[in-house]
Amino acid sequence: AREDAAVDYLCTTNTTTPTTTQSLPQTLNTLLNHAISLSKKSLIIPCLRVFGNIATSCDGRHVPALLNSSSSPNLSQILAKLLRTINNKQNNNTIVPIVTEAAWVTGTILCDVGVPNHPATTTNCPDILVPALCTVITRTNNLDCQREALRALWNALAPPPSSHETLITTQSSKLCDIFKTITQNHVVLETLVTFLLRPDTDIVYTSLRIIDAILRRFIGMTHDATTNNHPIVILLQESRILDALDAICDRASSTVSGYGMGWDNIMEKTADLAADLIDDYFGQDSIF
Repeated sequence: AREDAAVDYLCTTNTTTPTTTQSLPQTLNTLLNHAISLSKKSLIIPCLRVFGNIATSCDGRHVPALLNSSSSPNLSQILAKLLRTINNKQNNNTIVPIVTEAAWVTGTILCDVGVPNHPATTTNCPDILVPALCTVITRTNNLDCQREALRALWNALAPPPSSHETLITTQSSKLCDIFKTITQNHVVLETLVTFLLRPDTDIVYTSLRIIDAILRRFIGMTHDATTNNHPIVILLQESRILDALDAICDRASSTVSGYGMGWDNIMEKTADLAADLIDDYFGQDSIF
């Protein structure tokens, strides 16, 4: 594609300034950091979109250059800083669009977690970004912001694009650390349950996939699958997850749609996932 060819050219050609010669990722890092220091939303969002577009083009082959840039602070640190601004309750109309954009860029980077020898796997990128995403998830009521943060978090847990499922085992330690970051924050788990009742199919489906991964993969990696009264299961039960799962199944069986584009297809998948979780973890005949 012409777009990929343009990105290849830009990312492999150094940018010469009066004082230095930099690669495009280094130049973008410098520009983004400068825009943040000046609180220039008009510059911050376009810079973030350039990062995201580079990461999603050319089959992601320029992501290592984005993460390995020698700029200080690096891209992961800048994104984490932007994500955490959601704590600031002032100027919300300004902050939320920036955080939403930063969450999208974060997702384009975290989707490579699990690729052997990739900086998304070998560096502390997930250690910096996953806690920041958890902050966003628990601190905003904006649906767009929630949606992008959840997608980014799921990208960190899901197998990398175009990879075999078993590739995720190459970084089981890293994956386990990500799961721990999520599950050790009880507010995050409680928030994920409340998201199951949101009037947004993407938020519901992504939240449920994260919960399903926690139960089936994280507990399976760290505990005997037949252990009774696991603390995570108990916490989810106390957060009334069974009511939320029942509501998902009831909603899917209803003839009334209107929950967004592709409602029928997404809700059918969501309802199947919810029903399986009820059977396996939260019903009377579950293994827990």
